Amino acid sequence: FCIPAPCTMPSSAASALLAAAGEEGQEILAAKAAKVPEDLALRARLEAFAAGRSREQARTELVNASKVLKRLAEDPKNSKLHEMRRDVLERVIGEDLFFAFEAAGFEERSASAGEVPAFAWRGGDGALTAVQVALHEVTRAGDQCLDPDTISFSQVSELVKEGRILPGIVDVNDDVKTPLPPAESTMDRPLKPWEKAS
Repeated sequence: FCIPAPCTMPSSAASALLAAAGEEGQEILAAKAAKVPEDLALRARLEAFAAGRSREQARTELVNASKVLKRLAEDPKNSKLHEMRRDVLERVIGEDLFFAFEAAGFEERSASAGEVPAFAWRGGDGALTAVQVALHEVTRAGDQCLDPDTISFSQVSELVKEGRILPGIVDVNDDVKTPLPPAESTMDRPLKPWEKAS
């Protein structure tokens, strides 16, 4: 199972860490503040997918899927990415992860009159949003498969640079829910040294 036991890091500490990175850190904080779309049903399926294989195998397949989805999200007009052969996609990500591409707006097309089986992307604004949501969830699932004890500095740098969640880190809301008013002091003010002498 790829989800490690979480450790906590106050959001103020994470903010200070990223702010120390300068302008780039500020851009990351701004990007993180923007609400990332979530698909909890897809997230649950990805967690079940990762639970059924070794951490390394799940990470490899999830990273490969996120690379393909990222290329499509960055360049949706690239028609080469609109249709992918099923056998090639199966070699890259495995058949068990096809559901992530279906969530991204791909439809499986079976073999017919001289055409090979393929996954075709339907395109459009709604489909581009679906690709972005699927990309976020697949990337998140791949990041959760990293072992927090053996993660390298370069991997941590890449995750922080892209504003992604580090494995084993949980955002903690350290804001006070109901602030308490200060209590009235019942002690007398201590005397100053010159007041003690008189």
